[in-house]
Amino acid sequence: MSRGAALAYLKQKGYDDRVIVFEANTATVALAAPTLGVEPGRIAKTLSFLIGDRPILILAEGAARMTGARYRMQPSQNRLDNMVPTPSFDAVYGRELALLGETMLPMDDGCGIGSSDAGNVSQVIPTIQPTICITDGPTPWHTEAAREAARSEKGLASVGLGAKALALTALDLILDPALLRQIKADHALAVAAQ
Repeated sequence: MSRGAALAYLKQKGYDDRVIVFEANTATVALAAPTLGVEPGRIAKTLSFLIGDRPILILAEGAARMTGARYRMQPSQNRLDNMVPTPSFDAVYGRELALLGETMLPMDDGCGIGSSDAGNVSQVIPTIQPTICITDGPTPWHTEAAREAARSEKGLASVGLGAKALALTALDLILDPALLRQIKADHALAVAAQ
């Protein structure tokens, strides 16, 4: 689409007052940064694609350089692995949580524990994925109710509690190399047993 056609389309949609046209050449990040009076990293590059009837917009930091890497879009590009539990690692976190006055509930091995990211990571390194209640009752995730619970007084206090327990867990592993070695060995056995 030409610049003129794009401006005409934006005007038709009522967005023409948001378009800024500069006298100076702003075709590259290096040229645009001084014109805008910002660091190159404050400029976003965009790539847009139409795949079928689905628009895709990719934003990248302006200072990022092209690497020659190739990208292939697929409907589901990530393989989703199951969470590999490491009970000895969970126990360290559970002890720290108990010292903070909370009880860690056992994870149900049959319910697909772990998000896709945590599952993938747990295939490579020992991983815990503790959950902490942010409400007094069940709340479905990815809903407005979950959003409100997360920013409630209880939700914010729960985040603080989780951060403290994670920090203390990390400290345990730093101060006790034998414990860390044991957790790594337990993890290796769990991965091999899949």
